[in-house]
Amino acid sequence: MKLKAQKSFLRKQNSRYTEGFEEVPRSEWPVAIPQNLSRAYRSSQFFVQVYDLPDGVIRLTVCRTAIDGDDWAAEISWDSLQDIKRRIGYGDSYGIEIYPREVDLVNVAAMRHLWLLAEPLHIGWFRSSGAEVERTGGLQ
Repeated sequence: MKLKAQKSFLRKQNSRYTEGFEEVPRSEWPVAIPQNLSRAYRSSQFFVQVYDLPDGVIRLTVCRTAIDGDDWAAEISWDSLQDIKRRIGYGDSYGIEIYPREVDLVNVAAMRHLWLLAEPLHIGWFRSSGAEVERTGGLQ
């Protein structure tokens, strides 16, 4: 499909959705389903795939549903990721984004990935009695 036709198709698909997320019915999934993919959500701006991984870990793979120039639109802010996580039902989950070593780098698509952990790590920012506390020894 040529780029102009792809953009037109995406605009038409995006118009079927609002800014709210809807679960994509399995009947609309492709025949070849990636391993551990359990759910997919769509809005007018984003597509989210939910993967159930071992040890209670869930991976959210997020991409925009628009083409910018001749490639997928890539800009997804931290605020947008946090909002997406909340809007698809994982607002209370502790999520991390991985920045791998150079030797492990895989960057083939304009996607962001959040890993939702069964239990929070012992590092990060946490609220305790109304004050932000860094668990590794911050404000008391």
